[in-house]
Amino acid sequence: MPDKIQLFCLPHAGTSAFFYYAWNKRLKEKFELFPLELAGRGGRAGEDYHKDFEAAVDDAYKRLVRDIKGNYILLGHCMGGLLVYELAVRLYENDIKGPEHIIFSGQVPPDIREGLLFLGNADDHVLIEQIKKMGGNEEEPLIDDDLKDFFLPILRADCRMFDQYEMKKKIKLLCDITVLYGDKDLHNDGQNMKLWEHFTNGKCDLHELKGDHYFINYSSDKIIDILLAL
Repeated sequence: MPDKIQLFCLPHAGTSAFFYYAWNKRLKEKFELFPLELAGRGGRAGEDYHKDFEAAVDDAYKRLVRDIKGNYILLGHCMGGLLVYELAVRLYENDIKGPEHIIFSGQVPPDIREGLLFLGNADDHVLIEQIKKMGGNEEEPLIDDDLKDFFLPILRADCRMFDQYEMKKKIKLLCDITVLYGDKDLHNDGQNMKLWEHFTNGKCDLHELKGDHYFINYSSDKIIDILLAL
């Protein structure tokens, strides 16, 4: 039996990479799952949040390079998609074996600034209302008073990182990529998502899934089907 493909997953803003463990039941025959947790949540809840986007990339890069053993895939949703892109840039710059495939989910290319912009310093009400507009069930922990005290600081820290992000280098990825987006996503439509094709020398497969920005929460079976077909 061939070695499993490593699947490194980056979380979207305000969440933990623990989210991806729910996929393991269906993926485990083909993939070895490696959710890359960011500081301040999940198993790293006791750590300080990353001070900026570059610090998050530095941290994720060190753990990624430490754990690469063979063929691997990178996947990131929303802010996680930008992290994945910057990780790929860092890998190429350091002549480290790149991924076999990259999946960008719910995030336009890094030279387009859309989504949760300028919310890092917004008051609680504005931040929560903007999350509600983007859809899904992401707002539920932010409404419950007991959960809000825990989840809101994580979301705010991630929004601040997202606010600060600026693409420093545009590269052509050396692998095929898959691009996923929700058909009701207010910020990431098919026209913008198709522009990822300019970021690879390989093939760019575009998949429209049912849902808003948080389609990853309730289209996971479809996403897993796409992964298993790679």
